[in-house]
Amino acid sequence: MKITIISIGKFENSVHRSVFETYLKRMKWKIELKEFELKNANNLNANQVKENEAELILNAIKAGSVVIALDEKGKEFSSQNFAKLIANFSVNGDSHLTFIIGGANGLAAQILNRANLKISLSLMTFPHLMVRSILLEQLYRAQSIIAGHPYHRE
Repeated sequence: MKITIISIGKFENSVHRSVFETYLKRMKWKIELKEFELKNANNLNANQVKENEAELILNAIKAGSVVIALDEKGKEFSSQNFAKLIANFSVNGDSHLTFIIGGANGLAAQILNRANLKISLSLMTFPHLMVRSILLEQLYRAQSIIAGHPYHRE
């Protein structure tokens, strides 16, 4: 399984970077993080920012990849059902998944329309840099559930 995480904003010195890297080291699946940051975003309104971010994101999506957008209005999954979802993609021959995490303003409509699936990690709102770590932990948990590893407990 190959997974690409496309995200707006850069970790740089964020405290969330070490958590992300901890789970990244545990992963057996190939994970690629693509970080994008808009230049001159301070000169734009929220909609312009989302539109410009959408262009960066759309250009980074590889052909043939299943696109999963993280959106507050997306479908929620238990960890077990998320693992089943990932396993089903693999069984159906979809070996490359691309998860998209928007910036502080969320995702533009063209990204949500391009997505094969929209998921929500919670009804709560999290900082977009923190979401990367939460997503990677859930991917690690899914990998563990699929492999029968005892990391996840019911």
